Amino acid sequence: MKFSFFAIYIVIIFIICSCNESIDVTQTGCPLPRYFTDPPGIHEPISVHIEQKLSSDGVKLAFLLDEEVILEILNLKTGKIQKIDFYKKLPSNVRFIAYSDYDWCPYNGNRLLISAVTLTDTAGDGKKYVWGINLYVISLDGTELKKITPKECPKEGAQGIASLVWLHESTNERDLISGSFYTIYSNHPLDYIYEGIYIPQTNEFISPSPYKLLRRQAKDGSYYSHEYYQTSPSYKYNILINGQIINFAENNDSVTVGYVSWSPDSKKLALSVGISENDSVPLDNHRFSEIWIIDVEKYMIEKPLFIPVQIINLRKIFCMYGGMWAEFITDSTLAVSMGGPNADFLYIYEITTDGKMVRQLTFEP
Repeated sequence: MKFSFFAIYIVIIFIICSCNESIDVTQTGCPLPRYFTDPPGIHEPISVHIEQKLSSDGVKLAFLLDEEVILEILNLKTGKIQKIDFYKKLPSNVRFIAYSDYDWCPYNGNRLLISAVTLTDTAGDGKKYVWGINLYVISLDGTELKKITPKECPKEGAQGIASLVWLHESTNERDLISGSFYTIYSNHPLDYIYEGIYIPQTNEFISPSPYKLLRRQAKDGSYYSHEYYQTSPSYKYNILINGQIINFAENNDSVTVGYVSWSPDSKKLALSVGISENDSVPLDNHRFSEIWIIDVEKYMIEKPLFIPVQIINLRKIFCMYGGMWAEFITDSTLAVSMGGPNADFLYIYEITTDGKMVRQLTFEP
């Protein structure tokens, strides 16, 4: 499965998600995105800079370019971009397919944890390459490339890795990686799941993990996670902050959180959300792309029934669409992937948490 298909699917989901009756977005003067106005086949699917993540030193912003499956590092001070040719560094018997996930080292802003989809020649005859997912640690200066896939996994790697987070409690001597590792053994019909905190230096798991389906961890140890529960006919999930289920004024089941980011001071949380649309709402009244800002510090002290959110509606404020992967880069600004109604590409912009444009961060597709 090519990574760009997933990215395009996410873009479309976020574009068609919208509507909260408590927010008035009528008479915006912003045209509808071209997906709703152009005949089918006129435009190619939109391309995006996606899944941006801030380094632990606060200087670098990593992001993926979906169509080329390239990891790029933007220096926020100089504006220069470094492209990571990760696939060129792998052994000759391993072929790189796509990035599954990645995370920054919490104690060294020049190292990255890479979850890579690969094809591996496990027999060594160059005839059969087996699909899998493997973990690597790489350095930006190119001096380090270390495979740290758990030894319990087959030679080709895991069949799935979920909720991958390099925990802030890690040290150079003892890294702590939270995640779920799925493997399939040929002599058993069921998947085996190694779930918990993985320590690559000693190849051991701490289980059960104090975090359940951890999505992002703040520098002060606070964390955002979710847990699935059965509904008919599908699964929904509870949203948790520090293990405490939170409720929005809107029905939780209508809210889909696509991405989360903690502010550097660990006091606020940015959610990139989609909301299930009511068929009775006119298309021109749709909210489309929104970012919800939560004052976690205030919420944990006051603990109201519904968690207050500050809403940034990209269509109403900027006449922009997209809005996935809103990432804090300072305590008051976010890096957001978005573009205008006729955009062929979603670039990354820096905006403030109170809805003001600061600058465009990326310019080349």
